[in-house]
Amino acid sequence: MKISSDSEKFIINSCRELFFKWYGASEVREASKRKVPRYKKDGTRHKVDGVEYQCASCGDYYKSGDIELDHKHEVGRGETIEEKLEILLDVENLQVLCIGCHKDKTREYMFERMVGET
Repeated sequence: MKISSDSEKFIINSCRELFFKWYGASEVREASKRKVPRYKKDGTRHKVDGVEYQCASCGDYYKSGDIELDHKHEVGRGETIEEKLEILLDVENLQVLCIGCHKDKTREYMFERMVGET
């Protein structure tokens, strides 16, 4: 049975959301996490440390709002929906990237796709 491109995109995006919420995000983020001491204005230390995550590309540490989960091998490289879902749901295929590195990687991938289509 052949499904439409819109249906395929919907299925993949739905699976991605569920996967990141339930499993992928916590395990991958945990592996790149470090605790950072936090201090109050008066110089005393907070009871709870802050958390930073290491970018797999540049190696710098960032706060959680400045990182994104990335697929090492792009989901779009799969030929069939089954291959795309396999790439999507593989935890070993996930990495933490800072926003800048993620944008650069996405830009390179999009350029490769555009050049490959001509």
